[in-house]
Amino acid sequence: MILGGLHRYNEAAAILENIIENGTPHHFNWNNLANIYKGLGLFEEAERHYLTAIELSGDNDIAYNNYLSFCHYIPHYPKEKILKLYKDWEARYAKNTAQIGHSVTALNADKTLRIGMISDGFRTHPVGQMITSALEEIPPHEIEIYAYSTNLSEDAVTQRIKNLSTKWMTVVHLDEQELARQLVEDKIDILFDLCGHNSGSYMRTMAMKPAPILVKWVGGLINTTGLSTMDYLLSDKIETPEGEDEFYTEKLIRMPDDYICYNSPIYTPDIQAPPARYNGYITLGCFNNPTKLNPVLLKQWARIMHSLPDSRLFLKGFQFSSETLTNNTKALLLEQGIGEERVIIEGPSYHEDLLKAYNKIDIALDPWPYSGGLTTCEAMYMGVPVVTLPGPTFAGRHSATHLTNAGMPQLVAEDWDQYHDIVLALASDLDNLANIRTHLRSALLESPVCDAQRFARNFSNAMRAIWQRHCEGKEPAALSLDKEGNACFSDEAEPVQLQLPPEPIEIEDDDFHFRFSGKIVTLDNGAGLCSSPAFAGLHKLGALSTICLDPAGRLTNAQQLQHTGDFHYVPMTVLGDGALKTLFITADINQTGTLHPHPSRAEQVLTTVPAQSIKLDEISTPEPLDWLVFDDNNSLMEAMEHGQSTLQNALFVQVKLSFNNQSLLLLGQAEQCLANLGYEFYGFTNQTSISCAELPLNTTKTIASKIRNIDAIFLKNSEELGKLDENRKMKLAFLSHSVFNFCDLCYLTLDSISKDLADNYLVDNKIKEKKQQNAIDLPTAPAMTPKERELFQKYISRCKRYFEFGSGGSSVVAKEHGLTVYGVESDKNWVDKLKEHLGDDFKVEHVDIGPTGEWGYPTSKDEEKFPHYSRSIFNHKDHFDLILVDGRFRVACTISSIMHTLKASPSPYATKIFIHDFWNRSQYHKTLEFLDEIERVESAGVFKIKKNIKEECLHLVWKEYSTNPQ
Repeated sequence: MILGGLHRYNEAAAILENIIENGTPHHFNWNNLANIYKGLGLFEEAERHYLTAIELSGDNDIAYNNYLSFCHYIPHYPKEKILKLYKDWEARYAKNTAQIGHSVTALNADKTLRIGMISDGFRTHPVGQMITSALEEIPPHEIEIYAYSTNLSEDAVTQRIKNLSTKWMTVVHLDEQELARQLVEDKIDILFDLCGHNSGSYMRTMAMKPAPILVKWVGGLINTTGLSTMDYLLSDKIETPEGEDEFYTEKLIRMPDDYICYNSPIYTPDIQAPPARYNGYITLGCFNNPTKLNPVLLKQWARIMHSLPDSRLFLKGFQFSSETLTNNTKALLLEQGIGEERVIIEGPSYHEDLLKAYNKIDIALDPWPYSGGLTTCEAMYMGVPVVTLPGPTFAGRHSATHLTNAGMPQLVAEDWDQYHDIVLALASDLDNLANIRTHLRSALLESPVCDAQRFARNFSNAMRAIWQRHCEGKEPAALSLDKEGNACFSDEAEPVQLQLPPEPIEIEDDDFHFRFSGKIVTLDNGAGLCSSPAFAGLHKLGALSTICLDPAGRLTNAQQLQHTGDFHYVPMTVLGDGALKTLFITADINQTGTLHPHPSRAEQVLTTVPAQSIKLDEISTPEPLDWLVFDDNNSLMEAMEHGQSTLQNALFVQVKLSFNNQSLLLLGQAEQCLANLGYEFYGFTNQTSISCAELPLNTTKTIASKIRNIDAIFLKNSEELGKLDENRKMKLAFLSHSVFNFCDLCYLTLDSISKDLADNYLVDNKIKEKKQQNAIDLPTAPAMTPKERELFQKYISRCKRYFEFGSGGSSVVAKEHGLTVYGVESDKNWVDKLKEHLGDDFKVEHVDIGPTGEWGYPTSKDEEKFPHYSRSIFNHKDHFDLILVDGRFRVACTISSIMHTLKASPSPYATKIFIHDFWNRSQYHKTLEFLDEIERVESAGVFKIKKNIKEECLHLVWKEYSTNPQ
């Protein structure tokens, strides 16, 4: 269909008609001819040929799918009939398709959800432009995206989707059964179809039910899918008003705002004054797919034009490269009394030029019954109001939801008379049109239609709600979210109490950061750990979720610990076999326990009281136990005997030993028991001693040589440690460093995650010196975490002019993307080394701030030189569209970046400022007075400049921080 692709419709139709008349009939010929007639707006001929193609097609559903889409363009086509057509698809084409029997994924309500998405549009396409920015904002500890592309085309949007995805896979080579097996193998929890019955469709795969929950979202989303296996359809209250549920085979998820999140283009064409100002007449326009134009619609538009006698109608679309279609459209308008001189028709153009063409129209007219979607957002982006009348199906309400959620509900008509009157009211007030044109882009970008963070939060809440319902064994039900993001099912009175995974924890030790998800679950049997002086500081870090069993009442600050962190206190209880125990109360509370005191201390027993014991395996924790601490006053072996399952998963087991004649026996027993569970004895720590003799009072030394007690540490053996995932390894590293001071173990554990991470640990903790610049290896990536690097890669890939405060791996990455690297660096030796490796494209300047130490930190107090560092960006006349702030003087550098951008850039709000180690360092948050957050990952943030900033305020902050090297 080359001629059809070139829009030479008449020639293509003639060839196909000849083939049909003289050759062997084949359903492809009838289907292709129907597509030609549809493109020409000849709906009766198109329908007739589609139906013939369907009858000839057998099990091939291409013609049927095309017909389903086609029905939405026909005025007054009953939605009841359309619903039946969708249901009939399953009966006709999936009748022999058996459900594959998806894998039973773990039914944990608070698990990280694995969401699969199948799409033909992971690129610059309505799908890519309506989902990407929102998916980028979803917390990865809540949802992991698995993207399956049914298209080989890739561009910048594709790269963004790859960056946010846990898994990316092109599946064009897989048939329906093979794709279903792949999805089962990947253990997808919730599967999204982003194709529908349109291009790239895998509807038969959906009919196989390859995941526990199936959801329909954008991409061929013009109506129900008709599939009995499709559980939900993601919508909103305007796309699917109350009372429309019966026309969907899916249960509707109604988002609180728009059902999509528009991602505006990277280019921002200037918005000009309404053309009526200089034309002297109103220009109406529509840049939608010309197939959406029909006689009913053109009659209403002609009526408007008769009410505006001097008006013009500007139509633009790629199909208008067909002379036949252009002439047919003009002929239809002429029948309504609109002369050819009043109609402007243009064919395709580059997207940026298409956006600029909106400067030629005053008011956009939305088609009916199939409305605009992306086109409406683009019109608003260019300041042009769009007037719409909602159609009878999902396809007809796109504009209504976008306009309403952008704050323009007054442009949504209830009937054709109101549609007419809205257009005339706009056309009669050029001052109002000019005001709308000035503010509509900002209103759109600041509305829920473009609020990626808000959409991501609501999306995540909706997915968590339907997942929890599935875990409870309930059938799908309609779900609505309110403006606060509360999710409520139609058959339940109260909102769902969402069970989200714990947020990742970040602990900073000097300049090194331990990052892991979920808290370190700790059980302290006997309160020996929790009553120690070191525990309070450890507790304040917020990294632990602690259960303290305190049979003796040793802990005096339990209430305070409960108020300041995740702390669960259980008095008068000890690990054991579940039976009551005798608690021996002694004069020294630290000796009180359920073990009968040693004969040498028997006289210290004051009384006995009962205490409850609990089996270790009966203690429920939200995550596996990480750190188990046993004291020496209660039965170790009894606790272990009834804790075999729990002990399988712990990272560290810590056993306190009091050195009496039973200690070595107890140590041997514990070692044997734990060895059977994959542990090995690692070493001793926390030795306390007593003096065996009284010394003269005037001695200058405290001598205590007799060991009183010591802690034995058991750790999983190397084979078991190798099975740990990255998150638990990071927990192990944190405990090794922060609790036990096992720096070598911490290093080895970090090294199993990343060599760079382990080396940074040694340098940051001054265990080894940072390499001198004349001996340093060229870095291959910025000194960031893997996810922060992905964020940097995402924005550097879109950049044309780049500047960096602080050079290194970021410079290498920028050079790899073909950029000239401008910037500033305080270490001349480092600049020379990088220039030697990177060549002439490395144009970073050395700014002398005096002698520097590690990480370029100034070691002198010669503050007169300091301001030159942050002001170096002003040595450049031209603006930059990406600025990295990752060196010294970060607040001052950020402020200078803002001032330079406002002065040098024609579009200052398009510039992105990337600041590393931002969210974990509150001293940098002063800059938030002047920045709006675009995106954050761990400690890194990407920002744009706020509007209406006062220059004098910027200067005052810069002056305050220009000599502060932090």
